[in-house]
Amino acid sequence: MRSRRTLILALGLCLASGPAGAEPTPGRLAFTGLLEGPLAPARAELLERLLLDELDGYDSFRVVDSAGNALDQRLLASEALRAAQLKNEGVDLLLRFQYGPAIKKLEQAISVFEARLVALPDYELLHDALLAKAEALFLAGEKTAARAAVKNLLALSPKTRPTTKTHEKGFVALYDRAKSELEAVGRIQVSCDPPGCTIQVDGQTLGPAPLYATRILPGRHYVVASWSNGVKLAIVQVPPGGEARANLSREGPSEAARQELRTALERKAGLAEVQTLAQRIAGLAQAKQVLVAAVRADAEGLPFLLVGLHAQSGAPNKVVRLPLPEDLDDVALARDVRRLGAALFVENKPGEWDLAQDGAARSAPGMAAVLYGGFGEAPRFVSGDEPAAEEGLLPSEKLALPVEPEPSPLETWWFWTIVGVVVVGAAVGTVALTSGGDPNSTRFEVRLP
Repeated sequence: MRSRRTLILALGLCLASGPAGAEPTPGRLAFTGLLEGPLAPARAELLERLLLDELDGYDSFRVVDSAGNALDQRLLASEALRAAQLKNEGVDLLLRFQYGPAIKKLEQAISVFEARLVALPDYELLHDALLAKAEALFLAGEKTAARAAVKNLLALSPKTRPTTKTHEKGFVALYDRAKSELEAVGRIQVSCDPPGCTIQVDGQTLGPAPLYATRILPGRHYVVASWSNGVKLAIVQVPPGGEARANLSREGPSEAARQELRTALERKAGLAEVQTLAQRIAGLAQAKQVLVAAVRADAEGLPFLLVGLHAQSGAPNKVVRLPLPEDLDDVALARDVRRLGAALFVENKPGEWDLAQDGAARSAPGMAAVLYGGFGEAPRFVSGDEPAAEEGLLPSEKLALPVEPEPSPLETWWFWTIVGVVVVGAAVGTVALTSGGDPNSTRFEVRLP
């Protein structure tokens, strides 16, 4: 399986590529999950992850779930840039003694983080924004609010602390006093619905739910449940020495629409019903395209994958069939999924297609009926929201695997990891901090119920 790039790499690439807005903003592609059909759950999960890895490689869109939450680390990186810009503007206002506007900007940065970025593995951006907000409140004379902001920061176990070399002596004293007032640690009991999610708390991956996260400092904490095709976020308040509970359930209008679409595929209810649901999901996820996928079996019981790509209007753009090998662990499956991606997103011809063993995509009327049901319907395929072009044979050479040259130093993971660290540090390090150990830091210990 082709592994995804880490977030720090993606963020480093984004920051190194130039100012935001220099390139057209990629649209969003809402992925509704894989209907596993005859596949065993473990094999279906492997296939779904392969499909998501393939989707993660295209620059023209960013993958989200049906609620609009990022499944693509590059989308998180772009949101992080937005939050960093707000934070830097707040720090700049703080350095110019404009405390009221600075507090407003910093609160905006914190709000963006809490709404979009709690799935990040690195919370340094939030730490910096909270510390700058606390200092702005202190300098504005709002010392009670400043101490509360410091305690919110301390609950997250920041790796750095202010010193008298970089901050006013009075603020450092307030910070140290708030730290000395930290009360007994508590815990968070986490469950999820449906089961099968992985839990992250304050950027640290802890494992599968249900679980207890223990030795949690009192205060505000961020919990993320991740399924292969969806994400759910929660913010909890841990009382001193007590317990907070987080039950992350995939519910709401977007999940209802996704489940209705899944049921429509199971019932083979027809294209009209699926088209209506795809349009609803596109609106809820703020996506330009919607991808649906299901595994079916042929007359001999052999499984195959069917993927339908829908425009924002819900109208189908393409339906592509991919025969599945008996051994889903075979590297040939990864290659075939890449060919599937090329058929969906490289070729511009809408319609119904069958991927042959030689890699060619051949026109195959009837694939929509196999995917959606409603035999006898005559689907109208669109390119975006435009009328479909005349069907024909996709040239197989365009679906061949690309040749990957030996990477130069500019393409290696270690180079961009360093770039990411350096540039992120430069972007969010306007106010210098001195590193130091924190004896009161939260240490996560996970205990399964």
